[in-house]
Formats: sequence, structure tokens, C-alpha cells
Amino acid sequence: MGLFADHATSIRALRQHTNLTEAEIAQFVARARPALTFRRRITPEGDVPLGMSKIGGRPDMGADLPWPIRAPYEGVAEAVANWPEALRNVYSAEWTEACIAYNSAPAPLGFIAQFDLDTLSSRPGFDPALPSMGRLLLFTDPSGHHCADAMAAAQWVQVIHDTTPRDQIIRHATPSAVIEHWSTSILLQQNQYYGGPEAPWSETADCERLDAVDAISLPHDRAWQAPQRTRDILHALREAHLSGLEDATVSASNFAAGIAFHGDQLGGHPVPVQDSVPAEIDHLTGGALGPVEGWRFLFHVQGETYLPQLMPDWRDGDLYLMDQPPTAGTDSIGQVFGVAQST
Repeated sequence: MGLFADHATSIRALRQHTNLTEAEIAQFVARARPALTFRRRITPEGDVPLGMSKIGGRPDMGADLPWPIRAPYEGVAEAVANWPEALRNVYSAEWTEACIAYNSAPAPLGFIAQFDLDTLSSRPGFDPALPSMGRLLLFTDPSGHHCADAMAAAQWVQVIHDTTPRDQIIRHATPSAVIEHWSTSILLQQNQYYGGPEAPWSETADCERLDAVDAISLPHDRAWQAPQRTRDILHALREAHLSGLEDATVSASNFAAGIAFHGDQLGGHPVPVQDSVPAEIDHLTGGALGPVEGWRFLFHVQGETYLPQLMPDWRDGDLYLMDQPPTAGTDSIGQVFGVAQST
């Protein structure tokens, strides 16, 4: 769906799956951007060096950096009251009351992933539009209150760009409030709604180490306002998913050993599972953020993982992060917005 090993393989895929002319193919491929995708490897977190790219576990950042906290959500009780009757009947009154109280107050976010820019920036697939130093760390709200209004307020997801020297970072402990809430509320929600049971956050000693694979990405324009040619291209990108990226995929034996590939991506163009990512951000915010089409794509993390406690609401989809490039330059990040798309 838009990731290729190199320009040559992307050209072959477009020739095979579209009737575009050579000139049209050349014009489209000229818009390709470098990107990194990753193999995941289940690893005891104690064996993962500080600062290395990973999903799950605990964040590696400067000792003086505070753990991110979200503001209270507005209108939680009203949103719960408007749940469909079938959904309301799933949960007990006690659970519902606790859910409303938790989401109506400030709360720490849960750590999801980190990307080691110091190491990754030397690879051919690293997008030069990204910051090249430090780490990008992703935190989201494990409470699952991810309605459109909450997402538009940009409170449920935060990205920290930490440039603390590597010899001065520490592995931060997960706040007890996050563990307690997940163990008593989210675990119950998953057991009742998803059919659990699954281990509480505090019992997970492993993480998923991320091993980078170089790629290029092709853009996904807004099909609803694009000509037929662009629709053809979008179809081709879906048909030619991961063309030439055999190095990224894994064998059955590797999968059994805890090595998997889910399409996590750093930099390049966002590869959506549904609509254009900028278009969806525009829709959720009513256009209040300005021309999102010109924002910078940071990364996306796929929700399918052996660490289900991290992603209760988008576990069968992807979380995409874009930022408005700061005027100070590319070695920092600007206003960040996240949007989840389910498969």
C-alpha cells in the first residue's frame, strides 16, 4: 500500500497494475520519499539497550523530563449516556461510573513506542525531513475514550522529541496510576468486550525491538477530489503492497520465534488503511488546523501486537502521527496530531 524497496520496483508495480503512461508514472514516482519500515522482535526489555527503537516496555528519556499527562476530557458522562444500549449492557454500573470519573480528570498517558533517531538517521531510508537527533517517544491514553472530539483536542496522544545525550537518559518507571487503571478497568473492558483474559500491564517484562528496513513511500492523494488517474494509482498501491521488500517480511519459523512484520513506518508519506490521513484530520477538526496536507508525517504504529494492553481502541488498525513543521528547523517537532484508522 505504498511502500517499495526502491524506485525501480515501484515503477514495475505501477506498470503492472495500472494503464498509466510512462510519463505519468515518472511524474508520480518523482514524488516518492524515503521511509523506514520495521521488523518486530519480541525481546526481554532488559536486553534492549537504552534508547533503542522499540514498541512497549518503558520509555528511555532524560531524567528531568516529566511523564506526559492529558487534560480532562469534556462531556464524558454525556458521551457514555449516548452509547448504544447493546454497548451499555456490556459493562456494569460500577465500571461505567469509574470510567466516567477517570476520563473526567487529568491522567498520565501510556507509553507506546520510541524511535532512535541517532541511529536511524544514518540509513538510506531515513526521511531527511525528520529530526535527526535524539528520540521520538509516543504516548497515548489507554482509557479508550477516543471519540472524535477527544482526538480533535489532541489530548489523547503526545509525542516527545528528547535530545538528552544517550549517556544521560534513564528508563522511566510506568506511573502507578496507569498500571492501576489498566489492571482494574481496561483489563475488565477487554475481558468483557474482546473476550480476554490478558495479562495486566505490570506483568509484561518484554517489548518488541524494532529492526529497520530501508524503503521508499509513494503519496496517497485524496481520491474523492482527484482525477481517475489518481484512483488508478491508489488501487495499484494496494495491489502492490511491499513490492520488492522481501527483506522486511518474515518466515513462519521466524514468526514462531517472535519476529513479525506489521508495516510500522517512520517518515515518508503516510500509507493509510482507509482515507487519506490529512483528509481525516481535516474532517475530525473541521478544518480548524489549516492546510494539514502540508504537514510533516512523523510515523505510524500498527496496533496488532502481542502487547494488547497498549492499544485497546485501535488494536486492529494503525495510529498515524503528523506534525506542523516548526519554523525553527527540522531538528525539532511542531504541533502533533494523531488519528487512528482501523482495518
